[in-house]
Parts: sequence; C-alpha cells; structure tokens
Amino acid sequence: MENTKRQEQLNQVKNFLFFAAITIEVFVMLAEKMRIPMESPGMIFRVTFALFLCSMIGSRYNREDWVLLILFAAIGFLSWRISGRNDILRMTIFVASMKGKPMQKAMRYTLFLTAAGCAGILFLSLTGLYGDFRMIENTSGRGVEVRYTLGFGHPNSLHCMAAMLLLFFLYLYGRKLTNAQFALLTVANGILYYLTKSESGFLIALLGTVLSFLFARRPELKTKDAVYYLGEAAFAAGLLFSLLAAAFGRRLSWIRWLDDHILTGRVASLWDSARGQGVMSSWTLFSVREYDRYFDMGFVRLVYWYGVIPAVMILVLLFLVYRAIRREKDAAGLVFLLCCCLYTVLEAHLVSIFMLRNDVLFLIGLYAGSLLIKETHETDS
Repeated sequence: MENTKRQEQLNQVKNFLFFAAITIEVFVMLAEKMRIPMESPGMIFRVTFALFLCSMIGSRYNREDWVLLILFAAIGFLSWRISGRNDILRMTIFVASMKGKPMQKAMRYTLFLTAAGCAGILFLSLTGLYGDFRMIENTSGRGVEVRYTLGFGHPNSLHCMAAMLLLFFLYLYGRKLTNAQFALLTVANGILYYLTKSESGFLIALLGTVLSFLFARRPELKTKDAVYYLGEAAFAAGLLFSLLAAAFGRRLSWIRWLDDHILTGRVASLWDSARGQGVMSSWTLFSVREYDRYFDMGFVRLVYWYGVIPAVMILVLLFLVYRAIRREKDAAGLVFLLCCCLYTVLEAHLVSIFMLRNDVLFLIGLYAGSLLIKETHETDS
C-alpha cells in the first residue's frame, strides 16, 4: 500500500515536470513566431531538456524502446558534438519521456495552449499593441499585393500555424465532426487564404480536411491496406522530388516548370547560395557548424542541418511509423502524418530548433514501443 502511494506521488511529480516542460517549449515557440528577441533560447532548451529527462525517472521501457532510445540518443549526441545542433538529442528525450504519461491529455493540452497563444498574438496585432498587421509585397507573377500577417511576421507563417493547428485538431477530433463543422473549417481556410495568399498552407489544410472527412464518412476505407500504402507512396514521392531538387535543381525542365508555376521559386531559392549550401554537393555524413542557412524545402534542410546519417535514420523512423499506422488501421494518424510530411517537402516549419512546432513527435511517441514489430505479425484486412 505504501509503495503504491509512493508510485502515485512519483507519477504526479513526473507528470508535472513533463507538462511544465511542454508549457515552456510552447511559449518559446510562440515568442519566436512573434519575433520577440531571445538572447539565449539554448539556455531555455537546456532547462526543458532537464525537465523531460527527470520526468523519465522510474519509467519502464521494453526492448524495442531501449533499442530506439539508445540508437537515436547516440546519433543525437554525435550530431550535437559535430554540428553543434542538439535538436535530435532533445527530441529523442522528449519522445522517450512520453512513456507512461497521459498522452491524450498532453496532446489536447499542447493543442489548446498553442491555439490560445496564437489567439493572443492575433489580439495583440488587431489592437495595435504588438506585432505587424499586414505587409505590401511585390510577388513574382502577381505584382504588388497586400498580404496580412496578423502578428505572425509573415503571411506564410500565419497560414502555416493555422494549418498545423488544424491538422492536429483533425487528428484528435476529426472523427467526431459533423458535415457542417467540416464545411466551416473549409470556409475558414478559404478566408485565411484570401488574407495570406499562401498556397502551400491553404492546400495542405484543405487536403487534411478532405481526407479526414472521407475517413469519417466512409469508415470502411480505414480497413483497406491499399489506402495506407498509397500514403506511404506519396511520402516516398515527396522524398524523391526533394532528392532530385537538391541534386539537379532547375536543370531538369519539369522541376523548372513546377518551380516557376507552382512552387514560387523554392528550388531556385535552394540553389541561390554563393557557396552552394543546401544542395546535394554540400551534404555531409554529419553536418558542420558552418551550415546555418535557412531555406524552404524541409527534407532538404533536414539533411543539410543534421547530415545524411541522422536524416536517413529519421526517414526510416517515419516509414516505421507509417507501417505501424497501417497495422493499427489508424486513419487519423495517416492523415496527420502524411499531410505534415507533404508540407515538409515544400516548407521547413517542422525542421526547427523549436521542438513543439512539430506535433508529429507525439505520434512517434505513441507508436515508439511497437515500431520494430515484424511485418509478418500484422493482420491482413
């Protein structure tokens, strides 16, 4: 009886540390979105790292957990020592700290805390207390136009945050929404597009809404392996495009056409560096400290910032999560992960030092203990 009471008290302390670290990470991420100067975010990240690490005390891990934890901790440590970036190590401990925590509560808390913070940014902008409201930009192909930022620094950043919140919301609640609520979300996304002119944010939010609607209204689709294989193929196609863009760029005529008519110069921006940083010829097994350039195309930035070995390990992990989602017939997880991955082909929002930009980490944590189950153990539909 005494041991049970002590265990309950320990769990309460661990949960408090876990949620405190999440709270700090969310506020740091929102401060960056508001472009509030931060002299040393690294010091704050050390605090949250320590909190997540302490929240792991007494947690029980199975063999698969330990394999992944040791492997990614080692990769993260090497990446930190060689490139100076500790992001992979921080994310590894964050995911490991989810073991034994109330994950549904944690995800809902993160969603609504982030949404409340974004609402606060919007309020400050609308009242003129802090932040910009709009920008006038001469956009290639569209001429001079007014695009609204509403406190988020850039229209793309505004629509990006809205899209990420929407995708996370659909993952948690999409199966419960009515037709009218799906329609309302679609209209809201359209209004936001009118304000931001951000095609990528609009399209990925629309894709997530449509897919969530289809799975909610056609539940038999959830049981078909072909649906999940199609999602994995789409992810693989996005990775192949990223590879070709980094290797050949606009020398391939079809990539040049896409870049001019659809991608708004993302490939050209990747190659627009005097030292060629970001393109395949600059890739190394582990990244170096001098590689600090920012550009769109998130999977290319993943390789550039961390190196080929860490990037390959992360991509293998994502494919294992896709496989686990297929095994569990988790349609909501498929929509969430696929939309985030496709968005990362074009945008680097999720490849960031600000860890809780990336809510996919919660999905990885949910499946971490079953990722190494052999394919033969799966049941066919």
